[in-house]
Amino acid sequence: MIELRRFEPHQKTLGEIAAFLGASVSAQDESIEITGISSNSNAINEGELFLALPGVKTHGGAYLPSAVERGARAVLTDIAGSELSSVRGAAIPVLVVPNRDASDDKKAWAEFRLCRPCRAGGRGNGRKAKSEVC
Repeated sequence: MIELRRFEPHQKTLGEIAAFLGASVSAQDESIEITGISSNSNAINEGELFLALPGVKTHGGAYLPSAVERGARAVLTDIAGSELSSVRGAAIPVLVVPNRDASDDKKAWAEFRLCRPCRAGGRGNGRKAKSEVC
């Protein structure tokens, strides 16, 4: 899965993100400010939205406790992720998007100004760099 990271501070509210994705959020959580997004629970920054989506081996929802410890302010997941015990008992708001494509669309996220696509390039060590989004 392509890793998503923020590249500059463009704060959005959780309500704006939910509206963009067609998800619902409680009235009390609509005004929560989100400073960026990350799909890597080990690299998430305070105030970011954690993307807990299916991976090659494990669903990202399994890493939600780690993301919360590091400061995730909310989590975005799919229906399968919302059924995981780590997500159901989350101490932060959970946005559930039934259509995974809506959350994976890099162009849409870039237009929404929470992240931007990066070009993948070599690392200078003979290995190919994976494609990523900053």
